[in-house]
Amino acid sequence: MVGKMKRRQYKDSDCAEVWRLFCETMHSINAKDYSQSQRDAWALQETSHLAWGKRLVLQDTIVATEDGKIVGFGSIKSPGELDL
Repeated sequence: MVGKMKRRQYKDSDCAEVWRLFCETMHSINAKDYSQSQRDAWALQETSHLAWGKRLVLQDTIVATEDGKIVGFGSIKSPGELDL
């Protein structure tokens, strides 16, 4: 049985899991949409995710969870400007 998806505000402790999800998505699902060099520039897995996570704290960022695991996220940079 699949759990019910929930959403909540992003918090600092989500950083590593959200970064992992972003990198995996960029390098698998988005592989047909962007070149390898573009994907590496945006989601180089060896890059420190901490600076990137600070960006999410400053925005209106929500995460979607299912069974306690983050399965999605989104952020709004300013009113009307979707960032991620």
